[in-house]
Amino acid sequence: MNWLPKTIAWDDEFRRIQNEASAEKKWGMLLALAKHDLDIFQVAKLDRLLDKLADSQAIKSYASRHLRIALLGTGTLNHLAGAIRVACLRRNIYVDVLVGGYNLFQSELRDRTSAVWNFSPNIVLLSIDARYAFQMANGDVSRTLSELRNIWSIVQSDMGATVIQQKFLPIFPDILGNSEHHLPSSPQSFISNLNREILPVGDETGVLFLDVAKYSGVAGINHWYDPALWHRSKQEIHPDAAPIFGEYAARLLASSCGKSSKCLVLDLDNTLWGGVIGDDGLGGITLGQGSADGEAYLDFQKYLLAQRSRGVVLAICSKNDHQTALDAIDNHPEMLIRSKDITCFIANWENKADNLRRIAKELNIGTDALLFIDDNPAERALIRRELPEVAVPELPEDPAYYPDWIGQSGYLEAVAVTREDAQRADQYAANHQRVKLMEMSTSVDDYLQSLEMTLEWGLVDRTSTTRAVQLANKTNQFNLTSKRYSDADMLAMIEDSDWMVIQARMKDKFGDSGIITVAALRFDQQVATIDNWVMSCRVFDREIEQEMIALFAHVARNRGCRTIHGTYIPTQKNGVVEHLYRRMGFELAGMAERGSNWALSLSNFAPQPTKIAVMKIS
Repeated sequence: MNWLPKTIAWDDEFRRIQNEASAEKKWGMLLALAKHDLDIFQVAKLDRLLDKLADSQAIKSYASRHLRIALLGTGTLNHLAGAIRVACLRRNIYVDVLVGGYNLFQSELRDRTSAVWNFSPNIVLLSIDARYAFQMANGDVSRTLSELRNIWSIVQSDMGATVIQQKFLPIFPDILGNSEHHLPSSPQSFISNLNREILPVGDETGVLFLDVAKYSGVAGINHWYDPALWHRSKQEIHPDAAPIFGEYAARLLASSCGKSSKCLVLDLDNTLWGGVIGDDGLGGITLGQGSADGEAYLDFQKYLLAQRSRGVVLAICSKNDHQTALDAIDNHPEMLIRSKDITCFIANWENKADNLRRIAKELNIGTDALLFIDDNPAERALIRRELPEVAVPELPEDPAYYPDWIGQSGYLEAVAVTREDAQRADQYAANHQRVKLMEMSTSVDDYLQSLEMTLEWGLVDRTSTTRAVQLANKTNQFNLTSKRYSDADMLAMIEDSDWMVIQARMKDKFGDSGIITVAALRFDQQVATIDNWVMSCRVFDREIEQEMIALFAHVARNRGCRTIHGTYIPTQKNGVVEHLYRRMGFELAGMAERGSNWALSLSNFAPQPTKIAVMKIS
């Protein structure tokens, strides 16, 4: 894992954690140590310490997310649990891992009294070895996929958990070699065909895939699998590959929780081009055809634009004269990235940690959503020290490897790409225009009126489930209970007549902000309960919450309800909605286990006026 810095004085750092009295500081130190390139022995040692400290609930409380993962399969899997826990720790996620019994995964899933069911996992990771897969249906791909779908259905529909299916390692020897595809009955052809055909089947049902087949092709199958080890201990995943296995699994978990980086923050000199623009001038920097480095920087810019096109926001944070840097971006003939592609451009001589805070503030995202790319080791070290929540990968000296290292780091991992994702960079740019308009407006009312806003609402259906789940799981600030939904949860709600899942998109004169809010309502006799309600931080303070409450009241009255109930459960990040229910006319109805319950009587409810036109869409 070359994108992670190497550990320095590992033993000393480990002892410091053991001797630290403060639980909060302990967690921070564990997090910092986990963000290094660790071998299997260091991973195991760190996991044992984490497990020991986990007896104190205070340790878990400092994590940004707490998950329960059931690791089930057919081989020996215990050595993978610690690797998953440490890799999740690296992302500020605490996980409890239950490892199923050897070759018992089918019976454990079907027996509702089993330890797996008692564990109530959020995620079930299925690690089924290639030999077992081949034998499931005597080498018949279609029948094997049918068997897998039945297993996934138990996890998703009955257990209500998310499935992560490990793809199958190509462990079998070739029979024909280069022409193996001419022998579809061979085990290796079966695995190849299964790995290809499993993807659309899983995508239909919301299954996530851990693609060990692809990763083993990069490192070499011998790094991942040793037949002698399999015959001795039934470990299909080699212990040496456990840390990277845990890393890849943790990326999926982090991405599904909304913890992937949203914004690539780029240095300029010797990062976006070769040389120093302030010293070398426009014609002196290295970029473009004619030299190896120039072509490498050009390829890096192509990679960055590809990331932007799928929704990653680009920002600049450079120690440079602002106008000189801007001239290089817009006037160098070989430059592919232009200022129109950059949502936030900061070039000055100030501390980069302060500039990153400024970028996050201007984009209205957390600093933990930033991915900082800088060729200077001193600047990388500064950000790791001052802003440990920012993702800061190492960079190689040769720019030709920049895209590979950043891609391999997994900080930009995504489990799906929605229409809103593809539009996100443009949406943040449009938001900058809104900020400028607000600065020029004489009052908030004038600003909101001039936006010419329209809120389009409808019900979540099967075609929009992915975006609804994504928004519900990624949103942390405007999130009243922090309840998370799996694809299976969302599908169950939209098909249940006692539930209504509402989504709404915002449009104004600057463009379409996409689906920005999702709310799940449950109806029981004369009460409508807001199970959870989330809204994107990009549209705060636009009177949308008033219109949504009016919408809740409208649909609740149509269902014969007299009251709307809601719960607020505080977290480290959702303080912005602490008083939302009170502001919307709700009355305190009592205290919940971890928060407060609120009620709105519909008998005398009157919607608050806004500057928004509302329309229903099918």
